[in-house]
Amino acid sequence: MTSGARVWHCGGIAYPWHTDGLVLHLAIGPDLVCLRVDRNDLSLHEISRLTLAAPVQYVWPHPHSNLLYVACSNRPISKADDLHLLATVVVDERDGTMRLLAQVPLPTRPIHLTLDPTARHALVVYNAPARITAHAIDAEGRAGEVLPQSPEPRVGVFPHQVLMLPSGEAAAMVVVARGNHAVPGRDEEPGSFEFLALDGERLAHTASAAPGGGRGFGPRHLEFHPDGRWAAVSVERHNELHIYAVVRDRFAEAPAFRVSTLDVPRADSHDQLCGTVHFHPSGRFLYVVNRHDTAVYGDGSVPSPLAGNNIAVFAFDADTGQPELLQHVPTESVHVRTFSFDASGELLVAASILPALARRGDAVERVPARLTFFRCAPDGRLSLARVQDMDNDRLNLFWSHLNGSVRGA
Repeated sequence: MTSGARVWHCGGIAYPWHTDGLVLHLAIGPDLVCLRVDRNDLSLHEISRLTLAAPVQYVWPHPHSNLLYVACSNRPISKADDLHLLATVVVDERDGTMRLLAQVPLPTRPIHLTLDPTARHALVVYNAPARITAHAIDAEGRAGEVLPQSPEPRVGVFPHQVLMLPSGEAAAMVVVARGNHAVPGRDEEPGSFEFLALDGERLAHTASAAPGGGRGFGPRHLEFHPDGRWAAVSVERHNELHIYAVVRDRFAEAPAFRVSTLDVPRADSHDQLCGTVHFHPSGRFLYVVNRHDTAVYGDGSVPSPLAGNNIAVFAFDADTGQPELLQHVPTESVHVRTFSFDASGELLVAASILPALARRGDAVERVPARLTFFRCAPDGRLSLARVQDMDNDRLNLFWSHLNGSVRGA
């Protein structure tokens, strides 16, 4: 990091070459893209692009180095389904260019990853088949090959996320396992939280939690409140937000609060699902994506209703854990997978994955994949600021991250 300079950060990624803008990272198919965002008019200016060997599935930044850890797989674009990688990418803090530092094979398509509190290991989860792998990170920051585990630790049905627990005192983590809806010939597969610990290079399962036995419980995404006392969970298969008290790195047996994320009640449907959840940087507000995608989650025979694609905004009481619905704001797109705030909490950007046929009232239109920018008011409410159409055709816009934390180096 450059001494004496003011820098912009994404995790540990520093950008001293400009101090009046924002940086947005995107993953479009196999391309990692770094964009400068003008803070005033929100126009986008490409800084650099790196093409990896397979489409990007998720990215996690190193906490204090100019490194990104990138999980890749060709499953979304190839019936061969035979190329799965964990790449270490270095970002040049002088000009923002990215280059591949290392890559190692993975056993199957990765869905999420994180680093342990010391940034000495990367943890990667897979949904089909369900698995978790650990990878040592060397002194240069390179993530290594899969560390053998015997036995393989339990990770539940359809793990979708792995996060370190908020105490940060040990390499303890939670895997969010979504489970699956019942289908003809198969009962519902329960969702759960699976708790694991990393001791040296060995992963061990330490506990499971499955509210209601996991039936009617399909968690997708979890975020801890900034003070670590609460876990907000989007229950994807049931369009609910659950709030759990966190005590000694475990969750209470039942949620303290349980609310719908939808603006209006809808009939049971496997194509209306909630998704990513994030707290506002202040911890005073909470945001959950609602997605209605008939192509990805249905047979695509009818257009997706735009009305079912929105962000639910909640006020959050950090003393009691109670969320209070403030608004539903349309994303003007179909199927937002990721969204993020700048560090000030004044700007949010939501990224939808693909173009889609959508219904707005009686009209049907083709809606591109989009970046939707919102201004965030002091009361937490969002207002539409800009919509940027993306030209990604059949390549998923699977990951995005907006940075903007200014610190002295």
